[in-house]
Amino acid sequence: MTASKLSVARAVSLSLISVFVGASAFGQSPGPHSPEGQQRKLRVPPIRVLSPHELAISFPARLPYGRQTVIAALAVQADGVMLKPEQHVLYDVLIPDFVVDAEIDRATLIFDVNSDVTIEFNHQIAAPIFCGICSRLKLPKNAMQVVKSALVTTDGEVLIDINSETHSARIFGKTGQHEENAIEHPDPVLIVHTGKSIKKPVGYVMYEQSGVELPDIHPLMLYQMRDTSIQPGGDGNFYMTGTTGGPDWWAVTADVQLWKSRDLKTWNPVIMQPRLQSTVWNIDREGTWQRPIMLRDGQPFRPVWAPEIHYLKGTYWIPYCIPRLGTGLLKSTTGRPEGPYESVINPDKPLTSGIDASLFEDDDGAVYFLWGGNNIARMKDDMSGLAEEPHQIGPRDQPFVGFEGISLIKVNGRYYLSGADFIFGEYHCFTASSTTLYGPYSNRYLSVPHGGHNNFFQDRNGHWWSTFFGNDLQAPFREQPGIVPMRFDQAGRLKPDLADSRRLQKERWNEWSK
Repeated sequence: MTASKLSVARAVSLSLISVFVGASAFGQSPGPHSPEGQQRKLRVPPIRVLSPHELAISFPARLPYGRQTVIAALAVQADGVMLKPEQHVLYDVLIPDFVVDAEIDRATLIFDVNSDVTIEFNHQIAAPIFCGICSRLKLPKNAMQVVKSALVTTDGEVLIDINSETHSARIFGKTGQHEENAIEHPDPVLIVHTGKSIKKPVGYVMYEQSGVELPDIHPLMLYQMRDTSIQPGGDGNFYMTGTTGGPDWWAVTADVQLWKSRDLKTWNPVIMQPRLQSTVWNIDREGTWQRPIMLRDGQPFRPVWAPEIHYLKGTYWIPYCIPRLGTGLLKSTTGRPEGPYESVINPDKPLTSGIDASLFEDDDGAVYFLWGGNNIARMKDDMSGLAEEPHQIGPRDQPFVGFEGISLIKVNGRYYLSGADFIFGEYHCFTASSTTLYGPYSNRYLSVPHGGHNNFFQDRNGHWWSTFFGNDLQAPFREQPGIVPMRFDQAGRLKPDLADSRRLQKERWNEWSK
């Protein structure tokens, strides 16, 4: 995007008054956390190329959950959510890279209104009008088009601020006091206009709400796991761990389990001693400060979340977290992946508060501890604690690259910071990059759709991969370990590698299923 276009785009804002926007009549239906609790079949593709310079994106108008910004207290009612005067909600709508590369010029929001409702925009009263784009998308005839309706960023997100200043507005649910009189309203559609031609043919559709295509992938093994972590070891093997113990990973668990593989295809437990030991570490067997069992909603609560495996300084390290108690770091005392492991934090206590711990070693050998969504601090040379006060790092356009699951790699002198975040219930991995460790980092972009809380690693042939586990109903599979082939595009962004990936994954699946 040119500087002039960027300045125009950043000046764009949206103010919608007395707008009813609610449950899906077309486009995407409520997701896993919506009152309906499940995803319906799409009636209109989320993304469609209308012309060489126009792309339509339908998105759910329900109350944004996950990490969407909700300003002012909203009362959730049985039939939806009402915005009262002075309340507003910020939506993040993702757009494909092939549209970003065509230089976004502006965005237009199309939404449905009742025929007896007027819209006040920039102090001008506008009545419902016929819209040509609406007819092409088969929207209601009384759909309303608002120009200059969104803040456009350069790296794949359109921010829509829906604001109610003088009248109440329904943003989710049905209109009407009684079920038999209820009226469902269609989801809004965002029309993105570009300065250059979009490098997709007119009529091209993408059913991926995120706007990034994910290749065909399958679980590495049929085993329940979240927050999958894979790293190369010091012996030619790859090692995998993650949150295990499902479905009790929301309650009380105790184990850190570890698998190994030579080829990223066949995975075997590092320890398998029936009736003796099958895990590399266990809270009740070897823990200290990690042992207390707390209560959450009146139920016992003490899970081990998101352990990672790293080979640094000639041995293996496992950062992990215990929600409400803090993060910790384990070291193999033998230099072998099977351990035994002991805490290296001196004195033996949580290293930090918060969740989701990770490690990063820079070119000079300095090791950094990361946790949460934006925290990083250099560790002491003996790894017994932090050597400095934490820094908060993140992209230019957001307070964090993701609200959890932070991870960091360095490639060709550039740092790539990633994290997990929700967009309309889809749990994605976002990435931002910088030439310096503490930033400033670029705007964030979507790098792995449905691949939130992951890490990137390189195989022996120099190919890049992302771990995957699936945490939403749109993911190809859920709560099982997987990997996604990755590449760096011409703009230096980490993206799924679609070249030959379907053939490769099919061959692997055939081998695994024998």
